[in-house]
Amino acid sequence: MADDVELLGGAHRLLSEGKEGSEFGFAHAPLGGFAGLGTIDRRTSLVFMSVAMLCIGTGIGMTMQNFILVVQNSVPLKDIGTASTTVTFFRSLGGTFGVNVLGAVLARQVTERMSQHSAPLSPPSASSRRSC
Repeated sequence: MADDVELLGGAHRLLSEGKEGSEFGFAHAPLGGFAGLGTIDRRTSLVFMSVAMLCIGTGIGMTMQNFILVVQNSVPLKDIGTASTTVTFFRSLGGTFGVNVLGAVLARQVTERMSQHSAPLSPPSASSRRSC
């Protein structure tokens, strides 16, 4: 937990210093992670997948908190609660749609691959039903 707080604090410090282009540096971590996960197959090591997922989670985590900060700074003081709630609502809604769409893709892929790689089932023959 303390590591996450330190990562987020470092990301916030970079953005608040106003270095040109620093806000786009965080987009590279999830993109690299997604590119890494796009190359996996059955022989890919768990370490590689773990590092790719760490890049995605770290990059998205650092950008989301700063995104909320940007939204809060761009609205009048009386609308900060509404703006924050709207960002959280649409982030949850996007996550729900993402899980549903990718779950449907996964279910279709599993069904398709299972039917390709499994032998059709036939009823047992009469000789195999006899007990010895």
